[in-house]
Amino acid sequence: MVIVGVLAVVIGQKSMQLYFEEQTQLKNRSIAMYVTQEYKLFADTINNGHIINILARQAMIINPIAEVYLLNPQGTVISHPFPANTLQTDQVDLKPIQEFLDGSTNFPLRSTDPKQPGSDVIFSASEVIQDAQLKGYFYVVLNASGSSSLFTPLSHIGKISLLSLSIVFILSLVAGGLIIRRLSARLESLSNTMCNFSHQELMPEEPTACDKKTVTGDEIDKLSAIFSGMAERIREQIQLLTESDQRRRELVSNISHDLRTPLVSVQGYLETLVLKNHSLSQEQRLAYLLTAEKGARRLSQLISDLFELSKLEAFDGQIKKEIFSLTELIYDTAQECQPEADKKSIQLVIKCPTNNIQANADISLIQRVFENLIGNAIQHTPRHGQITITLAPPTNQSIRITIDDTGPGINDEDLPFVFERYYQSPSQSGEFTSSTGLGLAIVKQALALHQSEIQVCNKAHSGAQFTFHLLSQ
Repeated sequence: MVIVGVLAVVIGQKSMQLYFEEQTQLKNRSIAMYVTQEYKLFADTINNGHIINILARQAMIINPIAEVYLLNPQGTVISHPFPANTLQTDQVDLKPIQEFLDGSTNFPLRSTDPKQPGSDVIFSASEVIQDAQLKGYFYVVLNASGSSSLFTPLSHIGKISLLSLSIVFILSLVAGGLIIRRLSARLESLSNTMCNFSHQELMPEEPTACDKKTVTGDEIDKLSAIFSGMAERIREQIQLLTESDQRRRELVSNISHDLRTPLVSVQGYLETLVLKNHSLSQEQRLAYLLTAEKGARRLSQLISDLFELSKLEAFDGQIKKEIFSLTELIYDTAQECQPEADKKSIQLVIKCPTNNIQANADISLIQRVFENLIGNAIQHTPRHGQITITLAPPTNQSIRITIDDTGPGINDEDLPFVFERYYQSPSQSGEFTSSTGLGLAIVKQALALHQSEIQVCNKAHSGAQFTFHLLSQ
């Protein structure tokens, strides 16, 4: 707006200046002609200077800025009323004078100012003819002070123009501010809506407040930044949905693949019972029923483990941590597993330096970890063996838990794969058919949600040892 205002002032000033010069030149175009008709210039070379002085005084009385010169046919100044060495040049361009005399161009028309050669001025000119011969030209400069400005501090037109420009500028600022405010208010409303939406989950319980203070720039910049953030958040949610869908597909695939074998086994024994019901003895019928019942239990356990592992892998929120007695949890879990251990005369030993070691974790997940690890140890420990659960004293807010057994241990080539789902050692897969192959995978995922990593190694003499850490209170 300032630039446009300045350009308007400059253009207006230039237009007024041209109009002023045009009118001045039109009103005074005949001055030189009247002078040459009244005075006989070149009639007496000696008196030319005297005549020029008289004309200069008369012209300045009528128009103070008028200056008169007498030129020869080549445009050289041969007489003027000024002191010596006043003129900067004695040569005047004759082409504008010829155009002035011919009337072949529009006014204003400018030519040389002998006092200021670099500044052209409006003029009036007339030919001096004697005895039908061109003797020279009478040349009158009409604004010898140069291009006078109409917008000087004392100029009435300049004051009005500056006042008008100031009023227009102020009104434009007010109008522009109102228009911009009206537009920016709608952008601000849209920006707030997008910002609030971008901070919400797909099914939010409480919408998150939008904070745009960290975004710099105007409303458009903020809106652009919010849109970019919202687009990124949508991409993340789409990625989560894609991963969830992929896990669902894997779960369906795993269920259809892994449940087929035990289901076929149960179905086979039941069909045998139906087909050979009359030919089977009571002992054979009971054996078939027990085998089918065992397969049904394994099938139920496999389904339970599959759903639990899938739930843990899909879990992306905050686990429900609480302060609880880790010692008490271990004793309770060992007591639950004691009947299974008694079947193989396995001794469960708990080593704890104190009866009150507190942990900060999800108690249900940690209980599942102990159940799976102790159950896995019972399966792989021979009769009359021993399983030892050791709690080290807390150090640096960390509790070290180890579970080791007196079983055959794990083959070195199998160690990197024991936590993968469905993995069973080829040398032991036929021996321990009740295992679903998902227990250790569930343990690893549950501890991963606690930012804890479980490690396994073979002891020096016999058996395997599992180690992990939990945060103390």
